[in-house]
Amino acid sequence: MKNRTQPMSLEQELHLLQQELAEQIRKRELAEQELKKRVYLLSKTEKIANIGYWTLDLTHKTFVASNGAKKIYGFNHNPITLDDVKKARLPEYNDIMDKALADLISGAKPYDVTYKIKRASDGAILVLHTKADYKKEDNQIFGIVKDITEQELHLEQISGMEQKWKGVIESTPIPMAINDKNATITFHNSAFTKVFGYTKQDISTVQEWFLKAYPDPIYRQEIANKWQLELEKFKLHGIPMPSMEVEVTCKNGEKKSVVVSNSWLGDSQENNQLVVLYDITERKNAKEKQLEYLQVLEGVLNSINVRVFWKDKHLRYLGCNQTFAADAGFDLVSDIIGKNDFEMGWKDQAELYQTDDLSVIKSGLSKINIEEPQSTPDGNQITLLTNKIPLLNSKGEVSGVIGTYSDISERKEQEVALAKSKMHLQAVLQSTTHGILALGTEGEFLYANDRFSELTTISKSILQSGKDVDLLIYFSEKIVDGDAFKVKVESGYFNTEKQSELLTFKDGRTFELNTHPLYLEEENIGRVWSIRDISERVNAEAKIRQKDIEFQKLSTNVSDLIFQFTRRTDGSYFVPIASPGIINIFGCRPEDVADSFEPIARVIHPDDMERVITEIETSAKNLSFFTCEFRVQIPGKEVQWIYSKSNPELLPDGSITWYGFNTDITSRIKAEEKLLQLSKAVEQSPVTVVITDLNGNIQYANPSFTKTTGYTIAEAVGQNPRILKSGETSSKEYKKLWETITSGKKWTGEFHNKRKDGSLFWESATIAPVIDEKGELKNFLAIKMDITQSKIAQVALEESNKRYNLISKATHDSIWDLDIASGILKGSVNEGTDDSIANISTIDSAWINMIHPDDLKEFLRTKEEALNNPQTNYWEHEYRMLNLQGIFIYVNSKGFIVRDEQGKAKRLIGASQDITERVVHMKAIEEQNKRLQEIAWIQSHIVRAPLARIMGLIDLLKMEEEIPEDTKQLMGHILSSAKEFDEIIKTISNKSQVL
Repeated sequence: MKNRTQPMSLEQELHLLQQELAEQIRKRELAEQELKKRVYLLSKTEKIANIGYWTLDLTHKTFVASNGAKKIYGFNHNPITLDDVKKARLPEYNDIMDKALADLISGAKPYDVTYKIKRASDGAILVLHTKADYKKEDNQIFGIVKDITEQELHLEQISGMEQKWKGVIESTPIPMAINDKNATITFHNSAFTKVFGYTKQDISTVQEWFLKAYPDPIYRQEIANKWQLELEKFKLHGIPMPSMEVEVTCKNGEKKSVVVSNSWLGDSQENNQLVVLYDITERKNAKEKQLEYLQVLEGVLNSINVRVFWKDKHLRYLGCNQTFAADAGFDLVSDIIGKNDFEMGWKDQAELYQTDDLSVIKSGLSKINIEEPQSTPDGNQITLLTNKIPLLNSKGEVSGVIGTYSDISERKEQEVALAKSKMHLQAVLQSTTHGILALGTEGEFLYANDRFSELTTISKSILQSGKDVDLLIYFSEKIVDGDAFKVKVESGYFNTEKQSELLTFKDGRTFELNTHPLYLEEENIGRVWSIRDISERVNAEAKIRQKDIEFQKLSTNVSDLIFQFTRRTDGSYFVPIASPGIINIFGCRPEDVADSFEPIARVIHPDDMERVITEIETSAKNLSFFTCEFRVQIPGKEVQWIYSKSNPELLPDGSITWYGFNTDITSRIKAEEKLLQLSKAVEQSPVTVVITDLNGNIQYANPSFTKTTGYTIAEAVGQNPRILKSGETSSKEYKKLWETITSGKKWTGEFHNKRKDGSLFWESATIAPVIDEKGELKNFLAIKMDITQSKIAQVALEESNKRYNLISKATHDSIWDLDIASGILKGSVNEGTDDSIANISTIDSAWINMIHPDDLKEFLRTKEEALNNPQTNYWEHEYRMLNLQGIFIYVNSKGFIVRDEQGKAKRLIGASQDITERVVHMKAIEEQNKRLQEIAWIQSHIVRAPLARIMGLIDLLKMEEEIPEDTKQLMGHILSSAKEFDEIIKTISNKSQVL
């Protein structure tokens, strides 16, 4: 009742009460009319959309189902109980449904479940989708159920076919892409990314592909012009576009030779275009690689400071490097071929050498680091460090011996100890805004910053007491589940793993804790703890989650649009009732269309608008069901496909109203379009695709099968693939193949098959079982590709690799290969090699960074001078560089320069040798020479001075006349000896100057 400030009579109060009662009755009648209207709408919607509604009262344990729900379940009795509904469900869904109901009540998850039932009326298995909302204040659950059996069956069929053809495309090892009419790349298979490195994010249009695959603008324009010319021929005359050979730049910068074929997935340019890109780089470069490897081999052999030779089984020389030929006294390598050791300068050791050679050939075992004597052509004796390994032919049989040796005479004469030092690493604790604590492996306190004390409120006196027991007790009392934390800390002192976790304090704060081991000289001495307060973030996230739960409860259960659509007598349309799902279908709100159809008309696709209106008018005229599929373009969204179904009813005023629903079928339409594209892609694929039944008989083969084998499709269907057998694949391998695929697994391998005309060819094959939605084996799918040319190239490449690997293993020097253009340096790691170049495979700058600063300028000068001189094919330089122990050693590097036809250096291939021992020896000799010069100086200036005085005194005495003759003769002998001694001293002094 309204507030009254003035006293009223009894009659006035009664009159006011009558007015208020009349207003309440009017509002209740309006509410009842609105309720009847909506109940009527729901009953109409149930019939048209095949949906039903249900209510579960948890307080009174009652279950109420609408007529639509009863019809879906096939119930013909009343009342319907919850047990009736549970019995109709297939048993495997009981636990799922019960858990979903419990999650709804607890607020953990919304109730949104797809399940299957056995309809009570006829036993049919149906697929149902149900959603529900829980009203906590009433302790009731309100739900909606929809029969989606037909929709699920259709989607399963489409999905099965799509997965089948998608599997075909994905299994194809040849790159493929599909472009639409707007030059957008809508699909490319995994082989495309594997070969070229580009992902869908890298290239989404043909224009982006052209910019990245052909970065050179001149070459890009050349390809574009050629492609445009062929496209014009197709437009004007219908001539299929021929294949084009192009050079593609991959994502990593690598260049690949590719044959590109284009075909339209349809009869016109308005359809999608299938592009197949066949990588022929291996086949095209096979001969170039063989030649290049020969150049590499020759460069390595002539660059390394090791003698290399190889002999046949009869111990005749088949070849050697230039250094070996020089040792043998020959100018050319060709002069030594065909000779044996008895025809060499070392014939005295020939029998010893050949005994070792025969031992290696007969046993097939290598002899490593053999010390042997050798006579040089000039008659000297030296000591060699020799390695001999078996020489194998392409069949793996021993056909001779490969040997290498180095002159180690100087090393045998010198014994120089090299000092080694160890690098020490000192752990440094850094202060941050985080709390930092360091503890030793025994729990002893090492360090803590002020921030740690501030966050944890632990006093510095406890931290600095040095007792982790006091610290852990204090800490564990502050946090939730402190005992478990204490155990974890005590067991983690020696843990070498990084760890991260959240700590919840009893006062409600939350900390993020990160720990990692603390090292000193590679020894684990404890752990470092880092903490930070994230309470505000955790609380904010909790509030967001709560809001999200509340929002889910309040949001609608149905994403589709349920509506009442009316045509006025003047021909205009409006939508008096629309569910919240209208925002998903037409992008507007229910109130936007309550009086006008215009917001909906604006988003219906212009090409479909006339058809939609015609269908509406036809339904109105005949009062027949309105069923229509059309497109909707909501601003800012992709085009959607909508399915609409409704039942018309003539109203007393002559207007017509429809009760129905709209649902988004975009995914179904796209699935159908994709299926059509995939089937066309398989038909036009250059890769052979074969489908067989469970007995192996061919049911389908694409045109590529005929091109590869010579058999037509008609000849192949019904036949077993054994018509291609050449007899070179064992029955054991076929048995293994059959056991693999019949067990449900994929088999990958190669066949050496026979064409219809009898010629042989190699095929790479992937054979996989086709499993239906029930998990049953239905067919076998084979994806095959002709790899005959690749096989030929591979055999040649393996032959070159074997010889290169044998040479690499036979030497102790570091062999390296520098690509001049890219700066990539690759090094080989051999036994006994300890310098840095042999252990790096990186850019040229890494090599430069290891060179001693005082030697770097001269190193770069000599290398650049050699590379830039087209007349020079050889480079050699001595310098200092860091070895793996961080010590500077002396290195001698020699390299063979590989140039292109214009004389530009492409690669520098060579070897580096540790010459530290030799340099140290030479420095020792220089030191000895210096000391000899000092001795000579002493002899010249100190010893000769008194000697000169003696000779002077004797000359004076000889002038005296009174000295007897025999005394003069004696003084003459003394003078003569003194002069002779003086000459000896001068000779020694002169020789020391020469040294």
